[in-house]
Amino acid sequence: MPLHPYAGLDLLDTPVMIVERNGQLHYANPASENLLGISHKGLKKHTLYEHFHHPRALKNAVQMALDHAGSFIEHDLEISPEGDHPLHIGLTVTPIDGPVRLALVEMRPIEQQLRIVNEERLL
Repeated sequence: MPLHPYAGLDLLDTPVMIVERNGQLHYANPASENLLGISHKGLKKHTLYEHFHHPRALKNAVQMALDHAGSFIEHDLEISPEGDHPLHIGLTVTPIDGPVRLALVEMRPIEQQLRIVNEERLL
């Protein structure tokens, strides 16, 4: 069985998705499905932006990264998935070079980052 081109991203604990400028989803790893509470099939039914109540900041981040061909980082962004409570995330959007302009979207839950910082302090 052939692997999809982003198979290595399946192994990451960090939620990552690959999208077009318009939010059309090309890929979402299992951590993204867990974070958003939506299966891969469910995610692919709509654009990434349609899964959130107020997607303007997310949409702007993807467009900014693609327009300037550089990473866009937001350290504390509140997003509200459809039918769920708001999430505070660290967001990084990185353009991917190729025939189609795509963006790698990383969403790191802030709670996870705070736990890591606290554990490092204890060490």
